[in-house]
Amino acid sequence: MNGLKNWLEISRPFSWSASIVPVFLGGITAYLNGNFSDALFISILFCVLLLHCASNILNEFFDCTNGIDQPDVLAASQVLIEGRISPKLALHVGQSVMVLFFLMSIAFAVVYQRYWVIVFSAVGISGAYYYTAPPCELKYRGLGLFVVFLLFGPVLSQAVYYALTGEFSSMLLWTSLPIAFLVTAILHGNDLRDIETDIKIITIAKLMGLGKGVCLYSAFLCATYIAVFWLILMKLVPIITGLVFLTIPVALMNIRRCKSQIFYDIDIQTAKLHAVFGSIWIFCLVI
Repeated sequence: MNGLKNWLEISRPFSWSASIVPVFLGGITAYLNGNFSDALFISILFCVLLLHCASNILNEFFDCTNGIDQPDVLAASQVLIEGRISPKLALHVGQSVMVLFFLMSIAFAVVYQRYWVIVFSAVGISGAYYYTAPPCELKYRGLGLFVVFLLFGPVLSQAVYYALTGEFSSMLLWTSLPIAFLVTAILHGNDLRDIETDIKIITIAKLMGLGKGVCLYSAFLCATYIAVFWLILMKLVPIITGLVFLTIPVALMNIRRCKSQIFYDIDIQTAKLHAVFGSIWIFCLVI
């Protein structure tokens, strides 16, 4: 049981909503267009979650090997730094899952003749692996927010839609925007928490400074609801999607916590907001 708890901790379950919500968004859009397979959707969701877990494992591995994670530094997981799982084993598991994911995407593309799946898979794996792995180390060069915005917003939802339908959806470019802003806020909240301990890396939070960084976090949350308002105004989504505005008090609470510099769990609290907002958003798109 301790072994299972360690693997769960390093997989960071609180962050899984970042993958689950865009997968459901792509799936629901396919369903609304009359092209949906339950079995295929569940398989895609399972594989994407495996890739997300592998990404989290490798993220922690490279953070540890590069000296970013320290025993006295608050982090979502300290499994490797405390030696509860061998770093070498974590590296092999993460890399193996990514290779398996890519091979499965190739097999899927050949069987269903949807060859863009290979491209989407390559982009997703590259972004997940080189997020912290050399030589790119995107997270350490201040590019983390841009990568997360794209991959966990329009790219993932579009990839799922294409895998289910063999087509592309221009609508997903718009309906994924609120989700993209929120998932980016999760990472930025994490960067704000670590602004004093991230000595060896560059983040947007460090470049902007604490005050402006808090303003940017607030801007991400505000942009989420502005995007929803604009989509409703342009009649791109049904008016009932306005129910997501019920989550505004939670967003305001997170903003107040940031302004008060209460950062220790701001990433987890933002992830919870993302999960609730995303659930309401997807539900309202269906009915």
